[in-house]
Amino acid sequence: AVARDVARILALDVSFRGGTRLGRDVSLDGLLSDGFDAVLLALGAGRARKLDVPGADGAGRPEVVDALGYLARVASGDRVPSGAKVVVVGGGNAAFDAARSALRSGADEVVIAYRRTRAEMPALADEILAAEREGIVIAPRLSPLAVQREGPLGLVCLATEPGEPDASGRRRPQPVEGSERLLEADLIIVAVGQDPELEAPACELDVDPRGCLHRDPETGATSRERVFAAGDVVDGERTVTAAMASGQRAAWGIDRLLMGAELADLRAPPPLREEWPGSEGAAVAARPGAPRRQRPSELSPERCRDGFEEVVGALSEEAARAEAARCAVCGQCANCRACLDLFGCPAFYMEEGRIQIDPILCTGCGVCADFCSNGAIVPVDGSPA
Repeated sequence: AVARDVARILALDVSFRGGTRLGRDVSLDGLLSDGFDAVLLALGAGRARKLDVPGADGAGRPEVVDALGYLARVASGDRVPSGAKVVVVGGGNAAFDAARSALRSGADEVVIAYRRTRAEMPALADEILAAEREGIVIAPRLSPLAVQREGPLGLVCLATEPGEPDASGRRRPQPVEGSERLLEADLIIVAVGQDPELEAPACELDVDPRGCLHRDPETGATSRERVFAAGDVVDGERTVTAAMASGQRAAWGIDRLLMGAELADLRAPPPLREEWPGSEGAAVAARPGAPRRQRPSELSPERCRDGFEEVVGALSEEAARAEAARCAVCGQCANCRACLDLFGCPAFYMEEGRIQIDPILCTGCGVCADFCSNGAIVPVDGSPA
């Protein structure tokens, strides 16, 4: 899929130069003086954060590796020695990817240590449940203290308790003195986040403490004229969706700049998604008797340990056809206007192509919810919505 995307881009007469590093092979000054009207920095965040505790940089066992490097090794065929004990530090999706990969590579025991509670783990809920189902142990409220390389090998941790709230409002974990605990390990995988590989001071760009670029969220414009940024290299949420959205907005900003507009005077770009009419305030309600969702098959926890076969299988042709045919327009206003033309309630009115309910005229009787054939109206706090 990536190769196809690259081929499509190159077919648009886009030039590609591999093995080129900003600050080493090219500079912003050089690019801008070479005739380029704008530069977009989409450098990602590929520098893994290290485990900053005594013993982490030592040689020998236990081996300490970062999650990105470990996953690359697994992809190339590397395997964990049979019977090995593995500790993964972190609570995000990369931590769970590494833990589940270690289990499939031959590890006898895998433990995920996280300094906050299980409920505060940023990983997807499905990833957490799948890992536990496969036998991976989650050890919450543990903070790394040192890597122990003599005697019993492993990671020494301290228990944590909630401390004072930080700038985001989350209570920062505080270590509990005298609560040392050893997690035995032959391999320690560190998955505590990534930062951009960017020498921002040399580029004369404003960055945050993590080294992420500050940019206008509407246009992608950085602190330097004609330089834009998008993706994980910028400040803000780090998700695939956010990266794609920032790329679209940066493209819009660059286009406006090349058309001669002043970025400081630009109005906000058009929304990235158009909502269907009637979606505001409408709650989704399943219609009685609607066909149930088709579920793909899943490997048993025992099968998961045998290799890297996909855990969730594909739907059969019969199931796929049933899934495609089961839409009952449940919970979505189809603009049939029955509530407006046939129901006769004065609370209903049309505004900008959408059917609305006047909360002042609505008596909260709920009859309209029973009347709507699409199930697009459901009582919310005693009143229809």
